[in-house]
Amino acid sequence: MGTTALSVLKSSFIVLIGDSNEDYSGNYENAINNASREISDNLFIPLDNMDLITGNILPTFNWATSSTLDVYTEPTGTLAQNTDATYIWNGSSSAKLTASGANDYLYINSDSYRRLLDCMGKGVSLYGFVYPEVADDVFLDIITTQKDGTGQALNSETTTYAGKKCLIELEDQTINDDIEHFEVRLRVKTTLKYSYFDMPYLIGANVSEYLLPKNFQEGILSSVQIQTTGDCDDLHPANWETVYDYKVVPDGDDKYLRLPSGYSTKKRIRLIGSKKLEDDLSSDTDTISIDGKQVNLLLTYAAGKLFQMESDELQYTIDSHTDAITAVDVEIDTEHASITTIEASIATIQGVIDTAVAAVATVASEDISRYDATIKRNQEQIDRLDKERERLNNTIERFEAERTRIHQRRSESKDVMKQLKIRSLEWFKEYYRLLPSLKITAPPVYMNLPSLF
Repeated sequence: MGTTALSVLKSSFIVLIGDSNEDYSGNYENAINNASREISDNLFIPLDNMDLITGNILPTFNWATSSTLDVYTEPTGTLAQNTDATYIWNGSSSAKLTASGANDYLYINSDSYRRLLDCMGKGVSLYGFVYPEVADDVFLDIITTQKDGTGQALNSETTTYAGKKCLIELEDQTINDDIEHFEVRLRVKTTLKYSYFDMPYLIGANVSEYLLPKNFQEGILSSVQIQTTGDCDDLHPANWETVYDYKVVPDGDDKYLRLPSGYSTKKRIRLIGSKKLEDDLSSDTDTISIDGKQVNLLLTYAAGKLFQMESDELQYTIDSHTDAITAVDVEIDTEHASITTIEASIATIQGVIDTAVAAVATVASEDISRYDATIKRNQEQIDRLDKERERLNNTIERFEAERTRIHQRRSESKDVMKQLKIRSLEWFKEYYRLLPSLKITAPPVYMNLPSLF
């Protein structure tokens, strides 16, 4: 299976959905990542791993980064992950260690992996393939410390050749009893020289649980098999037996494979399963582990997600329009209430005027001027209130015009959102139409049926 960079996914996406102006480019990345998260039942990374070895108490190389291992430590030298088969005898990766000084080493100890203390008082053998730069420059060591301070240093003496894959053996070593510290070292003797180290294996303790490789820490384990002929150093084991009744058990943040008893040591354990596609693409150089027709399937689903996201974002706009209309309606109601108050005041004042006008006909001429003044004063107040009412009516007209404009924008947004939803459904429909053409199936569960003959 190949890989495809995010930059290629984006350019293909533009062509697929016809977005030549890149109107939706702000959501390309999220749509692709969301699609990757959601379709793992149909698009996934198949896993087939043979890093684990029966009887090996040491964990595999689980790389935290390209230069950092989980559990294993390189305190001073330069460490780098290698997946080039040229520098691997077996397994999925090796570690390139370049020494920063004399006798620099990569190590694992019981401080970081307490299960190593199970080797206490037992006879053990340590093995590992290496690819050294310089002959006789690479060693495997076992270092222990007892509680009384007594130390033990066991060092390999296997001849190694420059630029060749070599198996180092430190066999039949008796580990002290009552130890409080156990350490395995992968050592390079000469400053600035390097060696590639395959994942080492340490045989001797009773082992039934194995730290799962990193991909299976995050993925799904579908099938477990055990090598039945040869041993773990064979390059191409020919015969496998399916394991039943295995369990995946948690221990803190880690997951372990627990095998039923009865399997001999130094046999490869084959793990078959799958894990989700990469779903955190952010840089144009980031890659996803699919190519060809699978990319088209992913992008088809991503198109559905894109227009779904765009319609969801438009819903927020529509909701904001609705909130704005509600706010305008409140303002209009407030202005109407003010007008009602003004009209009540006008009616009251008009009543005063009417009373004064009626009184003019019944009073002596010398008192008429007093009523005329009252009428004038109240009429001026009515005039002022009429002007205020006119101003409020103008304000209401502006609010009603604004409400009409917002209604129009909301209506237009609803029409666009409807079209986006339709496009989203069309792309999801296309995704399901394409699915059968890829003939994608889940990783197989291998069965080992007894022979009838």
